[in-house]
Amino acid sequence: MADLLSLGTFTYWSSENDLTFGSIYGTMARKLQKISVSKIDKIIQNALTAPQNLRFRELCTLCEHFGMKLRKGSGGHRIYKRESPPMFTLSIQDDGGKAKPYQVRQVLDKVREHGLYDFQEEE
Repeated sequence: MADLLSLGTFTYWSSENDLTFGSIYGTMARKLQKISVSKIDKIIQNALTAPQNLRFRELCTLCEHFGMKLRKGSGGHRIYKRESPPMFTLSIQDDGGKAKPYQVRQVLDKVREHGLYDFQEEE
């Protein structure tokens, strides 16, 4: 038996032990980590206001939340690839537990470019 949950801008379908989500690009069936939409909003807000202070693991969380899968990782480098439309690949690296600011901006630019998140631009 499946239930439909709507949290913010994302819609989640849940069955007994599996959570999947739908997007404007079709249904993507992938297991979700239990990360609330409000936590993602907070990470994005931190990335926008102070990219130099974003933790590497938070950047990895953003990549995974937006449908990117870890393709390769060795040492401090990780390559994330989004395999469903829109498809793209990003390389990020750990810099002493922090994400590199230009790579944070690259991830946010890709998310913005492909409309994967509704950025509330303040003027």
